[in-house]
Amino acid sequence: MLIKNIKIHNFRNFQDVSIDFSTHEFKNVTVIMGDNGSGKTTLAQAFQWVLYNETHFKKKGLLNAKVLDNLVEGQTVQMSVILDITYNNRDYIIKRAEYYRKHKQGLATEKAEFLIGEVINGNINYLPDHKKNYLIRRILPQDLSRFFFFDGETMDDMAAELDAGRSDEFKRAVEGIVGLKATQNAIQHLDASNVDVTPKPINVVSEYEKRISKNSKSLRELSALNSSIENKEKEKRKLLEQLDIINRNYDITEKEIESNREIIIRETPEYEKKSEYNRVQRQIEQLEIDKVRRVKDALIKPFQKDCYGFFATPLFDEVGKIKEINEGVHKIVPKLTKPTLSYILENKECICGTKFETGDPIFIHLTDLLNYVPPKTLGQLLEDYNKQHKILKDKTDGFWDIFLEAVRNVRNTDAQIEGKKDELNDLFNSISNNNIGEVARKKVEELEPELKKLHSQQIKIQADLNNIDREMDSLKQKKSKFINVDAGVSYEQLLLAYAKKLAQILKEDYKKKENQTRINLQIRINEIFSDLYDGNIKICIDEKYRIFVNSVDELLYGSDIEKNTAQKYAIIFAFISAVIDLSKRKSKDMVIDESEENDLESEGYPLVMDAPLSAFDKTRILNICDALPRIADQVIIFIKDTDGEIAEQYLGDKVGKKYLINKDSNLNSTIDKR
Repeated sequence: MLIKNIKIHNFRNFQDVSIDFSTHEFKNVTVIMGDNGSGKTTLAQAFQWVLYNETHFKKKGLLNAKVLDNLVEGQTVQMSVILDITYNNRDYIIKRAEYYRKHKQGLATEKAEFLIGEVINGNINYLPDHKKNYLIRRILPQDLSRFFFFDGETMDDMAAELDAGRSDEFKRAVEGIVGLKATQNAIQHLDASNVDVTPKPINVVSEYEKRISKNSKSLRELSALNSSIENKEKEKRKLLEQLDIINRNYDITEKEIESNREIIIRETPEYEKKSEYNRVQRQIEQLEIDKVRRVKDALIKPFQKDCYGFFATPLFDEVGKIKEINEGVHKIVPKLTKPTLSYILENKECICGTKFETGDPIFIHLTDLLNYVPPKTLGQLLEDYNKQHKILKDKTDGFWDIFLEAVRNVRNTDAQIEGKKDELNDLFNSISNNNIGEVARKKVEELEPELKKLHSQQIKIQADLNNIDREMDSLKQKKSKFINVDAGVSYEQLLLAYAKKLAQILKEDYKKKENQTRINLQIRINEIFSDLYDGNIKICIDEKYRIFVNSVDELLYGSDIEKNTAQKYAIIFAFISAVIDLSKRKSKDMVIDESEENDLESEGYPLVMDAPLSAFDKTRILNICDALPRIADQVIIFIKDTDGEIAEQYLGDKVGKKYLINKDSNLNSTIDKR
């Protein structure tokens, strides 16, 4: 979007004003100068009013005071602001007006109008009501406007948010401008189960679940399940927020402990103890590795391999004592079977050729042997069993002694580790003998209990999260089974599954794009910030778009540092500039279908700034004036008349148009082109 002109009629201290803004590719800066109280803020607020019907004046009346004083009873007067803009290669007129009528009781608003018309070949085609707000949202949504129409107060508000660690505004700006908002809206349209608002927005998943549940037999049960799931989700989000804070505090505390330990070691004159300290540390690490290996190789593996035979040996011994079976063993020829004996008895001839008759001693003996061959006896089986028993017993002899020896070795390793830890503590306690080291040592002693406390909190919250996940899984399983009861809703279930799957794909895609956008944004902010503000400083953006300013000094790296006013303003400038720059780069990479309306992210944005340079020194003003015209497609700056020299000096040939506000009286101001 580019702003070509603004016309103001009876708005605050301006009766009739028309300003043409520079839209030149290279001379894209418009400078409007004026003394304090002349109307610079009024002009800046006029943009907000015509687009969003919103201003931030302490005095709410908008009608020009001079016009109001001259208004007679029964007379009607108009107040209006008209913007002439270019958007998506089309020209538009945006007009907002209010009509006032003087009565005996005072001034009353007779009517208000809001018009948007597309200019085609000199003719204006006004949009219907339902398309006007839609177009405004596409051009520049109101929740993003504060990043492009801002004054010193807005900068202070943003700076306060920066100090407070709030990230919602910054995150929404990134989502809205670089195209992530559309994906997020698509996700919420499909599945709003994770949206933390009440009531939940209408979405595909919930609508199909309603259809399915309506046809089910237990609507009350399903509603209760949904309520329980929502409550668990809220509980989980609260715990995750707590865990995030604890994790940050843990990291900060851990880094502070390590930093102080380094100070202790660095400040001690006994350098050889530092080396010994590191050597003992490595020994402890190696002993820990050896312990794990011994437990695995000397305990677990042998136990898994030989414990069966060791524990089964007493049972084998008891079985071998059974007298009846043992006697039967000696009455049977090894490998002799019943079919063999039956064959010999039937033919009445031994395998040696000896013949016999029924009733002979040989016949009687062979018949008796039938009682001791399978399946009537286990003699032969026991014989095989005894052989296996002997093999197993030979194999497991000495197992217990070996196992006990392995346990003793592991315990010895534990004792060595504890001894080395004691040695390490002794070394640490003896390392420093100077004041700096002592201060650092006391700090370590203070922080270590706090670190343990934070760790305990981490464990507890993680356990609570695990419990909640299990409970949610159980509830979702019940819900799934409940919904699937009625066969008549199978088609809706299929569509529901499709919607959930599509939502999941979009969530994964969004997460990937959002992470890459955040990384690119951080890189670009630091590039721009280095041009705006010198100093050994790095800007970091976490996953929740909270902005931290860190020193890149080796000793202070990772610790959030205090930000002065100039730094905060420079960060905000860098943030806004980076977002605009990324959106412009994104639009260049996009292929636009001329038959369709362009997406939000494909357009550039103007920067309308009221007194943005007051917090900076001349060097940083020079840097800002050099950077902004290169990044933004259009820059409109309101500055004090006394700062006109600054505009000439620093903006130079980037200024396409320049104006001066003249304060004719307390009630009226005019504008002259310079």
